[in-house]
Amino acid sequence: GRVGNLLGLLQDDQNIHDNFLLYSGDDGSTLDFLKAGGHGCISVTANIAPAKMHQMIASYLDGAEDEATTLNTQLDHLHTHLFCEANPIPVKWCLYKMGLLTSPHCRPPLVELDSQQYESTLLDALQTAGIEL
Repeated sequence: GRVGNLLGLLQDDQNIHDNFLLYSGDDGSTLDFLKAGGHGCISVTANIAPAKMHQMIASYLDGAEDEATTLNTQLDHLHTHLFCEANPIPVKWCLYKMGLLTSPHCRPPLVELDSQQYESTLLDALQTAGIEL
């Protein structure tokens, strides 16, 4: 797909050194990015599920593609729904629900998450990822 095409172009460029590492900035495409030759990820999901994101990437890099796919599937709703509002609004809300923050408050110009609109979706994403509240 598009990720592979972009990575192929970058990796074939004679001006890019071997030590130039390529990282995904989109959690939802990280596994495909790795499969296409990427080296890792700058992750939003890892703020909520750091061990599971690490395990997913490490599993793929260690050759356990099935395990990486299973973990990525568990994280998929988080990958998507952590962007229901501007970052870090949903992340702070999730961390608050997980008991890791005392408040979901964001500094202006950001506002707190509209819980009525997004609470059930985010709670479902947390549950699907295996995160206990």
